[in-house]
Formats: sequence, structure tokens, C-alpha cells
Amino acid sequence: MIRVILGGQFRGSQNNWKTIKNLIRNDFFMYVASNDPESWKPYPFHFQICKTVELQDTIFHRNFPHMDAHKYLMQWSSIVTCFNTFKDTFNEDDVIIKLRNDVFIENDCNLDLKTLRNDAIYVPSVEFHNCGIPFDRVNVCNDQIVLGKLEVMKKYFDLPYNYKILEKQVEFNKYGIEGALRDHIRYNNLELETFNLTYHRA
Repeated sequence: MIRVILGGQFRGSQNNWKTIKNLIRNDFFMYVASNDPESWKPYPFHFQICKTVELQDTIFHRNFPHMDAHKYLMQWSSIVTCFNTFKDTFNEDDVIIKLRNDVFIENDCNLDLKTLRNDAIYVPSVEFHNCGIPFDRVNVCNDQIVLGKLEVMKKYFDLPYNYKILEKQVEFNKYGIEGALRDHIRYNNLELETFNLTYHRA
């Protein structure tokens, strides 16, 4: 089964929400965490929702060297709350997709979700703000759409508590959360796989 994790502020419209099916051609379950669960009522898919709980004692509390540290804390509080609230209902072979709710997916995904490796994180090769240029796989990782098998995604959602990645302060000041995620993937001995997907911010 495919499980979609959403979080944060309610954004988007009917026009972009229906394009999620370009990424996920099979049936899926959707899960949301929000500070304002009532605001999600217009969402056109069936979903389960919980209230966001702000994370404590994370890397973002420990002088995370980036001006957006508090914004990152709010973002990760939502998606980690969502994942942790519902993960015990997931199955070992499930595919977990962390997705922004404001993306417009323009083409069908070329990735077969039934063939994902048990040791890899999968992300689109191009972020929507990079004008078609693939991201720098050595220093950063796309964090707009992230997917993997359940055990892999448990490691992904543990990023806020990986204090080891704070050792590379210069790089994080330059690369932000994308750099933190890239190092987090390395520390967990996961492979980074990319796939082609054209999308933009709605």
C-alpha cells in the first residue's frame, strides 16, 4: 500500500491536488498533521488527520547554522508528528511518500513503486525552483518529494534528532535543510536514487 504524508499549512487548490495521481497511479492512503486541522476540510481526498506537536530538543534547537532554522522546525514538526502518529498502522512493504501539498505534477512518474530498494531514498532529480537543472547530489538532496520503503522512511523522519550532522556547520549555512538531509542519508548508509518528474509550485 502507498501512504502519503502531508503536513503544515493548508495550501493548493483542486487544480494541483488532482495531479497527485500522476505520481501515484495506484490506490493510496493519505495522512495529515496540521496546527489547524479544520482548515483541511476542503481537501478533495479522504485522509486521516492529527494535530501537529512541536518537536523538542532537535538539531534546530541546537544552534542549527541557518537563518531558516525555526521554519525548518515547524515543517519537520508537522511531518514527523504525522508519520509517528500513524506509522504503527503501516505494513513493512508499504511505500511512504512525503509530499508537499502545493505541487502541480505535470507528467506521469517513470518510477515503478513496486521495485523500490530497501536501502534507498528516492527523490525527483530536479527541484521546481532549479529551472530544469538537476540538483547537486554530492552536497544536497531534494526535499520536496521524498519516498521509500517503510524502514527507510523511519530513518528519513529521524533527521531532526541526528545531532552528528551539526558537525558540518559551514556546509549547512550554505545549503540549508537540503544539505542536512544529504548528510543524514549518508550517516544512515542509505543510497540516494533519483527519478524524472516534472512539477512546479501551484
